[in-house]
Amino acid sequence: MIELKTIYDSRQSFYKKAMIDWKGNIIKLYSYDTLVLIIDVNKNKYYLNDGRLWSNTTTRHIKETLHQYLGLNYTSKEIIKNDGGNYEE
Repeated sequence: MIELKTIYDSRQSFYKKAMIDWKGNIIKLYSYDTLVLIIDVNKNKYYLNDGRLWSNTTTRHIKETLHQYLGLNYTSKEIIKNDGGNYEE
């Protein structure tokens, strides 16, 4: 796993609280060691993992990941609205 770097977020770093696991066409975001987001790069879709009650920091992690890997600059409401549903491998 690699640390999520800040590019679009105003924070200097996420201090290893956000980690990316990228295998093949699947990107998994872990925030505070909890899987919160899966991105299927081939399908250009993302899936939230049980995520409706996120901390402010986890929300920042999700927003940063979606912006970096899918080019999406969504609000929290847009993230929930455009969730791909249940992820199936």
